[in-house]
Formats: sequence, structure tokens, C-alpha cells
Amino acid sequence: MRFIVYLIILIYFAFSFLPVYERDSLLYHLAISKVWLTNNFSSLDFSHFFYYPSLGFFFNYLALKINLPVLANLFHLLFFLATNLLIFRKIKEKNIAFLILLLFITLQPSIRFSYAAYTDFYLLFFSTASFLLIKEWYERGGFVYVFLAAVSLGVGLNTKYNIAIMGMVLFFMLIFLS
Repeated sequence: MRFIVYLIILIYFAFSFLPVYERDSLLYHLAISKVWLTNNFSSLDFSHFFYYPSLGFFFNYLALKINLPVLANLFHLLFFLATNLLIFRKIKEKNIAFLILLLFITLQPSIRFSYAAYTDFYLLFFSTASFLLIKEWYERGGFVYVFLAAVSLGVGLNTKYNIAIMGMVLFFMLIFLS
């Protein structure tokens, strides 16, 4: 089973080195980073929502700065794999952990988003990290876990505002668990 998981991850890495072809990546995620690259982070006159670069755009900006747009796909894949690692480390039984990992990496959205320069896996990573930190706070206690969960959620908010829903879920978890 481990061989299959490693083989799928290797295939994802191979897909990440393909040229960027997703419509949303080309028209939105990489295009905004390219405009910032040419205008030195000046405000964009055609959109009122892009006055500052978010975390995902920053990674895309770095990839375009060194003239490797494929690297934006690789950053996205690395956050996907880091999310899998967070989940994998929390499960005690390693055979079950590999089975869950195999299920998670073979889901259709995981396959589709793993080799595209989107912001979805950045959100998944930061929301998973904040959820697991709140879980650690409940099990062990200590304010540091709540603080790190808030920082993780804040960095996720810098990526995309959809993570605010996760912030409300975590807020209610803190209220009901304390």
C-alpha cells in the first residue's frame, strides 16, 4: 500500500512539471502575479479587490520572478502534501493512516487541483493546521495551541477569505469545548 501512495505522489510531481493550462490559473492566479511583477506591486486599476498580494499570489510571483511558472504548480502540490502529512502524523495506526492517505490523494478534487496553480490547497493546509491545533488545545491544554491556530487561520485569511467560515467553526468549537 505504501508503494501505491508513493507512486501516486510521484505521478503528482510529474504532473506539476507540465505547463500551466488551467483556465483559472492562466486568467486569474498567474495573471495577477504577472501584473505585479511588471508593475512592482502597484495597485491594479481594473480591480478593487487586489490592492495587496495574498499568500498564493506571492508564491506565484516568486515562480514568475525566476521565470519558472511551473514552480507555482509545485508550491501548490507541496501544500497538498504538507496537509497530508499533518493528517498522517495525527493517526496512531500507520496502516489506517496510509489507507486514509491513499483515499485522500485519489479523490477527484485532489487529483484535479494537485497540478494547478490555485489557492485551494493553501486554504486546506491552514484550515487543517488550525483545526488540529484546536484539537491539541482540547487534549493537552495551553494557550499556545489557540494562538498558533489563530496565526494559521490569519495566514489562511491572507490567502483567501473563504477560510473565514472555518474561523467561525473554530470559534464555536472553542466556546463549546471550553
